[in-house]
Amino acid sequence: MDQSPAVGSAKWRTGGDDSFLVNTSIDNEVVRFGLERMLQSIPRVHDPGNAPDGSKRADADIDRTITIRLVSELAGAAGPRPARRSLVVLDSTRPEDLATAARSGAVGFLDLAELTRETLQDALTQIDRGKTPTSDVMVRHLLNTGRPARPAQEREQPPLTPRELDVLALLADGMSNKLIARNLFISAHGVKRLVSSILAKLNCPNRTLAAARAIEEKIVKRPNLP
Repeated sequence: MDQSPAVGSAKWRTGGDDSFLVNTSIDNEVVRFGLERMLQSIPRVHDPGNAPDGSKRADADIDRTITIRLVSELAGAAGPRPARRSLVVLDSTRPEDLATAARSGAVGFLDLAELTRETLQDALTQIDRGKTPTSDVMVRHLLNTGRPARPAQEREQPPLTPRELDVLALLADGMSNKLIARNLFISAHGVKRLVSSILAKLNCPNRTLAAARAIEEKIVKRPNLP
């Protein structure tokens, strides 16, 4: 008899009582099967209905669900998004699909070509910790569509304050307002005000595009790169 976990979801226990649900909301059976096998190969992945000790899943886990979706399937999706937090796998690089992904409210993007157990685990961990993993494909799309291209010599670094630069660096690292506040020892309200000012000065409609522009124009260095 098939003993594999229920199709569509798996429970990843990150240690102790700290756990969250991963839901593979994907119609493409080949991709879904591959993702579920990757999830099962990650240490401490368990059946979605039970914890390792045999106890039933806690209701609190429902609030920590991360849904994995394919960008090619977003356009035809009906109804509201299935989860508050979603990771979109970019199996298509068509501009219209990337635009749909950018509008989807997803909190993370991962290129299908770079999808491995390690990159999947890292992206899920970042999302659960309040970060926003963003693929290079999505960054380039946002840069190309978010504003008119200008020659490099005509670009001027916006007059950001030292504190705004601190916030922008952490924002480019994918941190949420809450994590930025914790790292800089300031209030979440203060971070929100600084982010709003950064977006206005960079002439960017959202934080993802602001982070992309900051990295491209070397206002801050790309995280984890020299």
